[in-house]
Amino acid sequence: MTRSLIRAMRALVLTLAPAALAQARTDLTGKWMMSVQTDNGTGTPMLTLKQNGDSLTGTYASQVFGNQAVMGTVSGKKVAFWFTASAEGQSLRVTYTGTVEADGSLKGTVDLGGFGSGTWTARLDKPASPPPAVESGRVRIGTTAAGAVRLQMKAAG
Repeated sequence: MTRSLIRAMRALVLTLAPAALAQARTDLTGKWMMSVQTDNGTGTPMLTLKQNGDSLTGTYASQVFGNQAVMGTVSGKKVAFWFTASAEGQSLRVTYTGTVEADGSLKGTVDLGGFGSGTWTARLDKPASPPPAVESGRVRIGTTAAGAVRLQMKAAG
């Protein structure tokens, strides 16, 4: 009886493990507020990512590089993304590598195409909560999670 119980538990673990791993996957989709420190100073670019499987695409926006199309990869807790930009007439590939931290933030190093390096952190920009609904008589005005105005009329009672 003990062997059959062990076999049943093994089968259960082998059946549920892939689903648990899929749920544990990191999803970096969203808008990230970054802090970058290099030998040339600091910056606070915005990074907007969309994740599809292990691939990342998106936009990097900063005062130094403007808006740049980003590509990247995610493997477990490791993340890398890059873009090609022009600085002082020269083309360079900017590469960010790092990890997803326990609190969900990102942290790593940046290579500025051989023209310098630095460190960076990023936090997901959480949208502000919508304001509370206002109710007056038979009319209720509020907002949806996406920020659209919602108007509800109560039936005359």
